Amino acid sequence: MILRKIVHTCSNVHVAEAAVGSIEGDFAFHFAVEAARQSMTSGEFAAQYVKQFAVMASDEELECLARTARNSDQPILAGLRYILSRIDALRYDEPEDTDEEAPIPQRA
Repeated sequence: MILRKIVHTCSNVHVAEAAVGSIEGDFAFHFAVEAARQSMTSGEFAAQYVKQFAVMASDEELECLARTARNSDQPILAGLRYILSRIDALRYDEPEDTDEEAPIPQRA
């Protein structure tokens, strides 16, 4: 199962950091911003959330994950992006009000 492969590879902080960085578009940047808000690196945040998703995901989410991975030429990376996109703060519906300012990572 793809979830097992993603958990096996992306539970490692360094692998997760590299994987998040290789996701195209602004996703990696927004993910790094949210990780900084949590006082973590992107790799730490991703590894933690992947493990949490593995335990908490509904059957529907697992089916969507499998479908996403199956339809990609890079199934682990596509699956990781699917998992990380489930983080509420990364859905970009509305900006979150906060009293604290987190350091904003610079784009590479």
